[in-house]
Amino acid sequence: MKAALLLDYGPVENFRIVDIAPRDPGPKEVMIKVQYAGLRWPDIMVRRGDLGRRHTKPWVPGMEAFGIIEKVGSEVKDFEPGQSVISMIAEGSFAEYLTAPANLINKVPEGVRGDQMLCYAVNMVVAHLLVYGWGKIQPGETILLHTAAGGVGHMVLQLIKRRGTDNKVIALSSRDEKLDLCRAEGADYCINYKKTDYVREILNLFENKRVVDISLNGVGGDTLKKDRQVIRPLGRWILYGVIGGVQPLDVYAHSYDSITIMPFSMIPFIGTEIHRKAVQFMHEWVTTEKLIEPTVYPLEEIGKAQDDMEHGRTSGKIVIKI
Repeated sequence: MKAALLLDYGPVENFRIVDIAPRDPGPKEVMIKVQYAGLRWPDIMVRRGDLGRRHTKPWVPGMEAFGIIEKVGSEVKDFEPGQSVISMIAEGSFAEYLTAPANLINKVPEGVRGDQMLCYAVNMVVAHLLVYGWGKIQPGETILLHTAAGGVGHMVLQLIKRRGTDNKVIALSSRDEKLDLCRAEGADYCINYKKTDYVREILNLFENKRVVDISLNGVGGDTLKKDRQVIRPLGRWILYGVIGGVQPLDVYAHSYDSITIMPFSMIPFIGTEIHRKAVQFMHEWVTTEKLIEPTVYPLEEIGKAQDDMEHGRTSGKIVIKI
């Protein structure tokens, strides 16, 4: 099978497109003929070694896959060959075939395209948890949304504007064309943070008043020094990513404003009723709402796809066509 092999941690030049043998499924596994693989920011962090260097080199990375079941293990009862499924696994999705534990795959609603399903399978669940499960956004609140045209940000924006109750969204992005996407989804204010200081811009918009009720920040980096200048006293600050780099945060700098700092990860929600509702909502959404189109790269351009995402040249969901 054709696969994107990563020779070592480091730059995208470490990818090689190779031919390797697929692995037959064990008793509790299924083999999937992969059609599309999803690209997430953690894929970039894994490649760089940011999440630890635990892999036996070389290896095939990739955490999300959509495809058709080819074979099932002897103890697998809930799946059969020919079914369309999506897999969430630690590695192996950037290949023509993926062998995965049956408990890490889910059936895809009939009529939903695989590349579109990858836009929502993780990102909409995360967005739902951010908005409802963790952020508990209330009617009329003003939201500062970092990376508003990114995979999760785009879902949050859609969720708030299609299902929200009179919430104002301040959308931040690095390119004007990305902000056009945010405007089309209903963002109330759009700021290119590469061209202007978003703190100064927000204060100018609101007569020097700190009006942000909740900041959804998947960036980290220097934004950890800036957000508190626009979040109102008693506001909330959700931190769920570090694409801008890891920086220390002085929590005592926020004590007089009593801003609630809320680190977030989807992982502790898995298996809870809140997570079940988020997954159920995602399935309802993909079968009833107008769906977005992902940006598609061929497997042979996996390095370019990661490089483009890493340097902010993409918007929305990135999928790899296998």
